Amino acid sequence: MTSPMTSSDLSNYGGTTFGTRYIQSPTTLDYRGSSGFVPNNPAARSFDLPTGPKSPTEWQNYVNGGAMQANRRSPASNDQQPYLDPRMQQAFAAQLRNPYAPLYNPYAMANGLQVSDMPPYLPVVPMAMNGVDPGMANREPPTGDNVQSALMYEFKSNTKTRRYVLKDIYDHIAEFSGDQHGSRFIQTKLETANSDEKDRVFREIQPNAIQLMTDVFGNYVIQKFFEHGDQTHKKILANKMRGQVLNLSLQMYGCRVVQKALDHVLVDQQAMLVGELESHVLKCVKDQNGNHVIQKAIERCPSHTIGFIIDAFRGQVQHLSIHPYGCRVIQRCLERCDTPSKSTIMVELMDGIQGMISDQYGNYVVQHVVSKDEGQGRQRVLQIVLRGLEGYSKHKFASNVVEKCLEQADDTWRRQVVYTLADCSQRRVEGDGVLASMIKDNYGNYVIQKLLDTLSPDDFAFFVELLQPAVNQAKRTGCGKQLMSVEKKMHRLPPRWNGPAPPAGYGHNTYQLPLPTPPFASHYASATTTPPPLTSDTQSLQSSAIPSINGDAVEGADCSRKGSEPSSEGRYV
Repeated sequence: MTSPMTSSDLSNYGGTTFGTRYIQSPTTLDYRGSSGFVPNNPAARSFDLPTGPKSPTEWQNYVNGGAMQANRRSPASNDQQPYLDPRMQQAFAAQLRNPYAPLYNPYAMANGLQVSDMPPYLPVVPMAMNGVDPGMANREPPTGDNVQSALMYEFKSNTKTRRYVLKDIYDHIAEFSGDQHGSRFIQTKLETANSDEKDRVFREIQPNAIQLMTDVFGNYVIQKFFEHGDQTHKKILANKMRGQVLNLSLQMYGCRVVQKALDHVLVDQQAMLVGELESHVLKCVKDQNGNHVIQKAIERCPSHTIGFIIDAFRGQVQHLSIHPYGCRVIQRCLERCDTPSKSTIMVELMDGIQGMISDQYGNYVVQHVVSKDEGQGRQRVLQIVLRGLEGYSKHKFASNVVEKCLEQADDTWRRQVVYTLADCSQRRVEGDGVLASMIKDNYGNYVIQKLLDTLSPDDFAFFVELLQPAVNQAKRTGCGKQLMSVEKKMHRLPPRWNGPAPPAGYGHNTYQLPLPTPPFASHYASATTTPPPLTSDTQSLQSSAIPSINGDAVEGADCSRKGSEPSSEGRYV
């Protein structure tokens, strides 16, 4: 039997002063050496802190767990940190991941615990205390990444066996709104909920409205209230957003709530929300989230409430047109703004339109001008493109503008494009012709295809004849994929258009095939003879009535004609 440990053994156990050994292993009498707890460390325990020299008797009691038991106090004590119990340490560390968990944790509420008061890190590995194996202790059901209420755990476990309704989750609406499955459940139920149910749900989310607006799942619940709530709900939510519109507009999920609010609130509330962005228009336009809010304001708000947006664009139109987010806002202005505001933007836009054609983002603005503008803007772009047709057609971004021009222009402009390409091909004496080089180009071949798709039949025939030598030249140099696409487009119209002009009379038959003769009229004169007009007499063979399938009726009707006798074989001769 092993002899009991003496005082000298305890004072220098394992070659290290025993006072520095504090981590208890799963057995009560085995310890590992390490550094002591720092007093300011939130994980430090009162029975592990050095309290001065200990006598051999105190060390013996410490080893046997007496000191631990004496110093251990109830978590309900006001002067003790609520993290001393290892199991509670695990729970509170997990609660840091869920901002809504403290609202429904009675232990946290009893101790007045706030999320901001929690330390940034807590050890979550349980340690054996006083010989108790933590593995044998009672454990809560698995909760994944977040600490959940019992109702949330039951909801996720029984969705296939129980049909939940809104009243089943009352008093837990905010928690469910912040959960992926709970949020989707609430959204679905709000679409068909009555006014009392909506009021009850709204009362629970109202205190946490701003927090839910910026939540990855909660923002959808707020949006549903803007869609299906009454005007009281919408007005309260809009007032909650007062003073927070800029921050929400720049936030990934909050910007969606602001857009939904602008879709559904009244005009005076729209003006109130948008007015908070008056000094921050350009900041929002250049932001990946804020630009959507500015676009929505341009789409939904009356012109007199967004005049400050147009004023902020003065002198900035060209710069914004080549910005990855600003180009979207400029396009929206060209669509939705009133005529004076649109004219202000177009004046600045036309001054730099030539450089925007080949810009990565500016080309989208130019395409929008070609598609939507009915005045001088489109004509100006068409003239610029026609002058630099070959270069623009081979450019990665400008080729998109050329294709858009081919789609939106009239047949006269497209005919000018064909004549321009023909003239350039005749003047090119060295190297590949213009058409051959465009066919082989990664971007130019799309312009050729678009031209073949949009030409009128007469111009198509001329262009195919012009294009054929270039196609033959491209075949010798090998550019299979582009060439196959172009050749496919060359057969868009019937063959009679794929060549020179057809001769006079082409397509009009000079010989008419005999018409099919019915069995009961085989003795008639040649089918080429023009038949008499139809009559309303049902007994006439020229009647428009459907012939009877009764053979006797056919025979009787035919016998009534002069000189018609049935033969013995049942056929008329």
